[in-house]
Amino acid sequence: MAKTSDEMIDMQRPYTWTDNRLIAGLVAAIGATFFATMFGEWFFAIGWVPFSFNTLNAEVWATNFHNLSGFFAVTAKTALSPDFTYFLGMWAHYSQGIVFGLVFTMLVYPNLPGKMTTGNNLVKGLIWGWTLWIVSSSFVMPLLYGTGFWFSYWGSAFGLGQANLIFYNFVWHSIYGFVLGMFFSPVSKMSGGTGEAGQMKMSMGSASHWGQIVLGWIILIIGGWISSIGFTTNAAGSGLTNAWTGAGQADAAYGVIVGLIGLIVATAPAFKKWRMMK
Repeated sequence: MAKTSDEMIDMQRPYTWTDNRLIAGLVAAIGATFFATMFGEWFFAIGWVPFSFNTLNAEVWATNFHNLSGFFAVTAKTALSPDFTYFLGMWAHYSQGIVFGLVFTMLVYPNLPGKMTTGNNLVKGLIWGWTLWIVSSSFVMPLLYGTGFWFSYWGSAFGLGQANLIFYNFVWHSIYGFVLGMFFSPVSKMSGGTGEAGQMKMSMGSASHWGQIVLGWIILIIGGWISSIGFTTNAAGSGLTNAWTGAGQADAAYGVIVGLIGLIVATAPAFKKWRMMK
């Protein structure tokens, strides 16, 4: 039976609707950031603490505007417009989400285990989402927002529960990774291949490669713990950090270096492939 024109077009496009990886990656990154952000704002509907990264980024950027000098300087007595502050935070948050999405689609995706099937692509997106969850809980949230290592300060200071906050952050980044893998889903179009569009087969590579990913995650967590040595608390018990001043500066720097090593290990090609190339 002859193929229809639509089927022939689909056979020629590795990303189903486009043959450009950058375009496919950009759409996936925007979509993943939007859906994760939207669901984070809706957490309160099921009794969870809303995870509004727009608001968190707005607070950081508003503080930095008061600390800047020169053209963008804002005096401490000048209140920024709430709308301007929120949109500033939203710009910062979406920029980060899109950049991390492009890092996945352009650099990380080819290194993850498993063939190109729809099911495997979803798992690969989740792997990246979980990696960012570890980065967020170990580095970003403590260093930028003073939450403490894996929410150790916020959970006790505000009565939210450390385990709850860890779980909410996990769900947020899982949504991000799932949508990223759903939108960015390159498949093999070769006749008789195992990666045809729509197949949910999940043959996620060797156990050794998964062990390498888990090892990278562990190193990431260790790096975050090293950075947390420089953290302090204020009188109210909420998290503050002197990581960028005084004695904590060295701890933060060493921790970030260790964390980068962990990120490379988790997202690099399998060690087995490296050995075969030598």
